Amino acid sequence: MRILRVQTVKLPVHLTDKEVLAQSAALAYTTQAIANEEETQTALKGQMKATLAGLLAKQTLLASIVVTCTEYRDVEIEIQCSEEGIVQEVRRDTGAIILTRPLREDEKQIALLPNA
Repeated sequence: MRILRVQTVKLPVHLTDKEVLAQSAALAYTTQAIANEEETQTALKGQMKATLAGLLAKQTLLASIVVTCTEYRDVEIEIQCSEEGIVQEVRRDTGAIILTRPLREDEKQIALLPNA
């Protein structure tokens, strides 16, 4: 028979012990790399989820502020007491009364002081 041409095709070849050992090491390395990558991705997903949750919470707060046109801030108030023992909490910035209530037990001693 005469050779028409030579070509290369993939066929099974029996490995030597040294080649099997090298492939086993490559398998172990790849298996560990997969485990490391899965761990890294899980950690990143947790961070990404936490970041998204923070952004969603901020969005909810900002939406509430925009809808109500109000925002909670620290505001100085005066706690005033009448002769009748009625306490009023009054905003210092607007003068609005925010609460009217009876004098508490712990405030009764303060109300008796001359400068109170």
